[in-house]
Amino acid sequence: MFETILIVVIILVVLIAIFRMINASAKGDNANSGSENSMQIPIPHPEHTNDYRFYKSIEANPTEIVERLIPSMKRSELYLKPEYEKAINQKIETGEFKNPLNFKEYFGIKFDLIGIHFVKATNDDFSAFQMVVYFIQDEIIADSETYFFKPIDSIFESKYFQRVLNKMNIHPDFIKKSSFYDIWRKLDIKDFFNSNTIVLWDKDAQTLEAILKSNGIKDYDMKYVKIKEIAQDKELPDSVEGLLRYIQSDLTTQTDLSLICASLAKDFRDDGLSLEKYEH
Repeated sequence: MFETILIVVIILVVLIAIFRMINASAKGDNANSGSENSMQIPIPHPEHTNDYRFYKSIEANPTEIVERLIPSMKRSELYLKPEYEKAINQKIETGEFKNPLNFKEYFGIKFDLIGIHFVKATNDDFSAFQMVVYFIQDEIIADSETYFFKPIDSIFESKYFQRVLNKMNIHPDFIKKSSFYDIWRKLDIKDFFNSNTIVLWDKDAQTLEAILKSNGIKDYDMKYVKIKEIAQDKELPDSVEGLLRYIQSDLTTQTDLSLICASLAKDFRDDGLSLEKYEH
Protein backbone atom coordinates (compact mmCIF):
# COMPACT_ATOMS: atom_id res chain seq x y z
CA MET A 1 0.00 0.00 0.00
CA PHE A 2 2.74 2.39 -0.88
CA GLU A 3 4.18 2.20 2.66
CA THR A 4 7.70 3.08 1.58
CA ILE A 5 6.64 6.34 -0.08
CA LEU A 6 4.51 7.29 2.89
CA ILE A 7 7.42 6.73 5.29
CA VAL A 8 9.62 8.94 3.12
CA VAL A 9 6.91 11.63 3.00
CA ILE A 10 6.57 11.64 6.80
CA ILE A 11 10.33 12.00 7.20
CA LEU A 12 10.38 14.82 4.65
CA VAL A 13 7.63 16.64 6.56
CA VAL A 14 9.85 16.65 9.66
CA LEU A 15 12.84 17.92 7.69
CA ILE A 16 10.72 20.57 5.99
CA ALA A 17 9.63 21.82 9.41
CA ILE A 18 13.29 22.19 10.38
CA PHE A 19 13.98 23.87 7.05
CA ARG A 20 11.20 26.42 7.58
CA MET A 21 12.47 27.39 11.03
CA ILE A 22 15.94 27.95 9.67
CA ASN A 23 14.64 29.69 6.58
CA ALA A 24 12.85 32.29 8.69
CA SER A 25 16.16 34.15 8.87
CA ALA A 26 16.87 33.63 5.19
CA LYS A 27 13.79 35.04 3.48
CA GLY A 28 14.15 35.94 -0.16
CA ASP A 29 15.71 32.61 -1.16
CA ASN A 30 12.76 31.47 -3.26
CA ALA A 31 12.14 29.70 -6.56
CA ASN A 32 12.91 32.68 -8.77
CA SER A 33 16.34 33.28 -7.28
CA GLY A 34 17.91 30.19 -8.89
CA SER A 35 19.38 29.71 -12.31
CA GLU A 36 17.56 26.44 -13.01
CA ASN A 37 13.98 26.15 -14.22
CA SER A 38 12.92 24.46 -11.01
CA MET A 39 12.10 25.25 -7.42
CA GLN A 40 14.64 24.85 -4.67
CA ILE A 41 13.90 21.88 -2.45
CA PRO A 42 14.70 20.97 1.19
CA ILE A 43 17.47 18.47 1.78
CA PRO A 44 15.95 14.94 1.70
CA HIS A 45 16.57 12.34 4.38
CA PRO A 46 20.10 11.03 3.65
CA GLU A 47 19.18 7.46 4.62
CA HIS A 48 16.03 7.25 2.52
CA THR A 49 16.91 8.98 -0.73
CA ASN A 50 19.03 8.30 -3.78
CA ASP A 51 22.35 9.90 -4.69
CA TYR A 52 20.90 12.01 -7.49
CA ARG A 53 18.24 13.59 -5.32
CA PHE A 54 20.59 14.28 -2.42
CA TYR A 55 23.23 15.91 -4.62
CA LYS A 56 20.51 17.90 -6.34
CA SER A 57 19.34 19.33 -3.02
CA ILE A 58 22.88 20.34 -2.04
CA GLU A 59 23.28 22.15 -5.35
CA ALA A 60 19.88 23.87 -5.13
CA ASN A 61 19.84 25.05 -1.54
CA PRO A 62 21.69 28.16 -0.30
CA THR A 63 24.91 27.55 1.61
CA GLU A 64 23.47 28.91 4.86
CA ILE A 65 20.66 26.38 4.70
CA VAL A 66 23.04 23.51 4.02
CA GLU A 67 25.43 24.37 6.83
CA ARG A 68 22.62 24.77 9.37
CA LEU A 69 20.71 21.64 8.43
CA ILE A 70 23.62 19.22 8.46
CA PRO A 71 24.48 19.63 12.18
CA SER A 72 20.83 18.96 13.00
CA MET A 73 21.04 15.75 10.96
CA LYS A 74 24.13 14.67 12.86
CA ARG A 75 22.50 15.48 16.21
CA SER A 76 19.69 13.16 15.13
CA GLU A 77 22.36 10.51 14.45
CA LEU A 78 21.47 10.21 10.79
CA TYR A 79 24.08 8.41 8.74
CA LEU A 80 25.76 10.48 6.05
CA LYS A 81 27.69 8.70 3.33
CA PRO A 82 31.29 9.96 3.06
CA GLU A 83 30.54 11.23 -0.44
CA TYR A 84 27.55 13.17 0.93
CA GLU A 85 29.73 14.82 3.55
CA LYS A 86 32.28 15.66 0.86
CA ALA A 87 29.56 17.35 -1.22
CA ILE A 88 28.30 19.27 1.80
CA ASN A 89 31.77 20.46 2.76
CA GLN A 90 32.44 21.61 -0.79
CA LYS A 91 29.21 23.63 -0.76
CA ILE A 92 30.09 25.21 2.59
CA GLU A 93 33.71 25.95 1.70
CA THR A 94 33.22 27.26 -1.83
CA GLY A 95 29.54 28.22 -1.89
CA GLU A 96 29.11 26.04 -4.97
CA PHE A 97 28.34 22.44 -5.76
CA LYS A 98 27.28 20.84 -9.03
CA ASN A 99 25.32 17.60 -9.07
CA PRO A 100 27.74 15.16 -10.75
CA LEU A 101 24.89 12.88 -11.84
CA ASN A 102 22.69 13.24 -14.92
CA PHE A 103 19.01 12.49 -14.33
CA LYS A 104 18.49 10.49 -17.52
CA GLU A 105 21.71 8.52 -17.15
CA TYR A 106 21.05 7.79 -13.49
CA PHE A 107 17.40 6.71 -13.70
CA GLY A 108 16.93 5.85 -17.36
CA ILE A 109 13.55 6.70 -18.88
CA LYS A 110 11.34 3.95 -17.44
CA PHE A 111 9.36 4.66 -14.28
CA ASP A 112 6.55 2.92 -12.44
CA LEU A 113 4.39 6.02 -12.72
CA ILE A 114 4.76 9.74 -13.29
CA GLY A 115 2.37 11.99 -11.39
CA ILE A 116 1.72 15.50 -12.72
CA HIS A 117 -0.26 18.55 -11.70
CA PHE A 118 -0.57 22.03 -13.25
CA VAL A 119 -0.94 25.36 -11.50
CA LYS A 120 -3.12 27.82 -13.41
CA ALA A 121 -3.79 31.51 -12.92
CA THR A 122 -7.47 31.11 -13.87
CA ASN A 123 -9.85 28.34 -14.93
CA ASP A 124 -8.55 28.77 -18.47
CA ASP A 125 -6.30 25.81 -19.38
CA PHE A 126 -4.04 28.15 -21.34
CA SER A 127 -3.26 30.08 -18.13
CA ALA A 128 -1.14 27.21 -16.74
CA PHE A 129 2.38 28.35 -15.90
CA GLN A 130 3.70 25.71 -13.50
CA MET A 131 3.93 21.91 -13.65
CA VAL A 132 4.83 19.72 -10.69
CA VAL A 133 6.09 16.24 -11.55
CA TYR A 134 6.78 13.22 -9.32
CA PHE A 135 8.81 10.34 -10.75
CA ILE A 136 8.12 7.00 -9.05
CA GLN A 137 10.61 4.21 -9.63
CA ASP A 138 10.88 0.89 -7.77
CA GLU A 139 7.88 1.97 -5.69
CA ILE A 140 9.57 5.02 -4.13
CA ILE A 141 10.02 8.66 -5.09
CA ALA A 142 12.95 8.81 -7.49
CA ASP A 143 12.73 12.59 -7.84
CA SER A 144 10.34 15.50 -8.06
CA GLU A 145 10.60 18.65 -10.12
CA THR A 146 8.68 21.87 -10.55
CA TYR A 147 8.83 23.54 -13.94
CA PHE A 148 7.79 27.10 -14.74
CA PHE A 149 6.86 28.18 -18.25
CA LYS A 150 5.31 31.13 -20.05
CA PRO A 151 1.61 30.91 -20.99
CA ILE A 152 0.26 32.42 -24.21
CA ASP A 153 0.97 36.15 -24.64
CA SER A 154 -2.60 37.34 -24.08
CA ILE A 155 -2.60 35.75 -20.63
CA PHE A 156 1.00 36.50 -19.69
CA GLU A 157 0.62 40.20 -20.48
CA SER A 158 -2.69 40.58 -18.62
CA LYS A 159 -2.74 42.57 -15.40
CA TYR A 160 -4.56 39.74 -13.64
CA PHE A 161 -1.79 37.24 -14.42
CA GLN A 162 0.85 39.70 -13.26
CA ARG A 163 -1.04 40.10 -9.97
CA VAL A 164 -1.11 36.32 -9.52
CA LEU A 165 2.66 36.15 -9.98
CA ASN A 166 3.12 39.02 -7.54
CA LYS A 167 1.04 37.22 -4.91
CA MET A 168 3.21 34.14 -5.36
CA ASN A 169 6.37 36.26 -5.16
CA ILE A 170 7.43 35.16 -8.65
CA HIS A 171 9.14 37.66 -10.93
CA PRO A 172 7.63 37.77 -14.47
CA ASP A 173 11.10 37.42 -16.00
CA PHE A 174 11.44 34.02 -14.32
CA ILE A 175 8.31 32.84 -16.11
CA LYS A 176 9.13 34.59 -19.38
CA LYS A 177 12.51 32.97 -19.92
CA SER A 178 11.20 29.47 -20.64
CA SER A 179 8.40 27.99 -22.72
CA PHE A 180 6.79 24.58 -22.33
CA TYR A 181 8.38 23.74 -25.68
CA ASP A 182 11.80 24.23 -24.06
CA ILE A 183 10.85 21.93 -21.20
CA TRP A 184 9.46 19.35 -23.60
CA ARG A 185 12.55 19.22 -25.80
CA LYS A 186 15.58 20.53 -23.92
CA LEU A 187 14.78 18.99 -20.55
CA ASP A 188 13.75 15.62 -22.01
CA ILE A 189 10.22 15.66 -20.61
CA LYS A 190 9.15 14.29 -24.00
CA ASP A 191 11.08 11.05 -23.50
CA PHE A 192 9.76 10.52 -19.97
CA PHE A 193 6.13 11.35 -20.75
CA ASN A 194 6.05 9.28 -23.94
CA SER A 195 7.59 6.22 -22.26
CA ASN A 196 5.51 5.93 -19.08
CA THR A 197 2.00 6.00 -17.67
CA ILE A 198 1.08 9.53 -16.59
CA VAL A 199 -1.30 9.83 -13.65
CA LEU A 200 -3.28 12.97 -12.87
CA TRP A 201 -6.46 13.90 -11.07
CA ASP A 202 -8.90 14.93 -13.79
CA LYS A 203 -8.85 18.22 -15.71
CA ASP A 204 -5.05 18.34 -15.80
CA ALA A 205 -5.43 16.06 -18.83
CA GLN A 206 -7.15 18.75 -20.89
CA THR A 207 -4.72 21.34 -19.52
CA LEU A 208 -1.81 19.27 -20.81
CA GLU A 209 -3.49 18.99 -24.20
CA ALA A 210 -4.04 22.76 -24.34
CA ILE A 211 -0.40 23.45 -23.45
CA LEU A 212 0.89 21.04 -26.09
CA LYS A 213 -1.38 22.68 -28.67
CA SER A 214 -0.42 26.25 -27.78
CA ASN A 215 3.28 25.38 -28.07
CA GLY A 216 2.92 23.63 -31.42
CA ILE A 217 4.06 20.30 -29.96
CA LYS A 218 2.99 17.28 -32.02
CA ASP A 219 5.60 14.60 -31.23
CA TYR A 220 3.77 13.08 -28.28
CA ASP A 221 2.36 9.60 -27.73
CA MET A 222 1.32 9.51 -24.09
CA LYS A 223 -0.80 7.21 -21.96
CA TYR A 224 -2.53 8.83 -19.01
CA VAL A 225 -4.88 7.75 -16.24
CA LYS A 226 -7.33 10.01 -14.41
CA ILE A 227 -7.66 9.12 -10.74
CA LYS A 228 -11.08 10.77 -10.40
CA GLU A 229 -12.40 8.59 -13.23
CA ILE A 230 -11.28 5.43 -11.42
CA ALA A 231 -12.86 6.62 -8.16
CA GLN A 232 -16.18 7.29 -9.89
CA ASP A 233 -16.13 3.95 -11.70
CA LYS A 234 -15.51 2.15 -8.41
CA GLU A 235 -18.17 4.27 -6.65
CA LEU A 236 -15.59 5.76 -4.29
CA PRO A 237 -15.48 9.39 -3.10
CA ASP A 238 -14.53 11.50 -6.13
CA SER A 239 -12.98 14.44 -4.28
CA VAL A 240 -9.32 14.47 -3.29
CA GLU A 241 -10.08 14.98 0.39
CA GLY A 242 -12.86 12.41 0.42
CA LEU A 243 -10.81 9.74 -1.32
CA LEU A 244 -7.79 10.24 0.95
CA ARG A 245 -10.02 10.00 4.00
CA TYR A 246 -11.79 6.91 2.64
CA ILE A 247 -8.57 4.95 2.13
CA GLN A 248 -7.13 6.33 5.40
CA SER A 249 -4.09 7.75 3.64
CA ASP A 250 -1.35 9.53 5.55
CA LEU A 251 -1.29 12.09 2.74
CA THR A 252 -3.43 15.23 3.06
CA THR A 253 -4.81 17.88 0.74
CA GLN A 254 -1.70 19.91 1.59
CA THR A 255 0.41 17.30 -0.20
CA ASP A 256 1.12 18.14 -3.81
CA LEU A 257 -1.60 16.73 -6.04
CA SER A 258 0.94 15.09 -8.37
CA LEU A 259 2.25 12.96 -5.48
CA ILE A 260 -1.29 12.20 -4.30
CA CYS A 261 -2.19 10.93 -7.78
CA ALA A 262 0.91 8.75 -7.99
CA SER A 263 0.25 7.37 -4.51
CA LEU A 264 -3.40 6.58 -5.23
CA ALA A 265 -2.55 4.97 -8.56
CA LYS A 266 -0.02 2.74 -6.79
CA ASP A 267 -2.62 1.84 -4.14
CA PHE A 268 -5.16 0.91 -6.82
CA ARG A 269 -2.59 -1.21 -8.62
CA ASP A 270 -1.55 -2.95 -5.38
CA ASP A 271 -5.22 -3.82 -4.79
CA GLY A 272 -5.29 -5.65 -8.11
CA LEU A 273 -6.82 -2.96 -10.30
CA SER A 274 -5.51 -2.79 -13.87
CA LEU A 275 -4.57 0.81 -14.62
CA GLU A 276 -4.37 -0.12 -18.30
CA LYS A 277 -8.16 -0.42 -18.33
CA TYR A 278 -8.39 3.32 -17.64
CA GLU A 279 -5.62 4.52 -19.93
CA HIS A 280 -6.36 7.29 -22.41
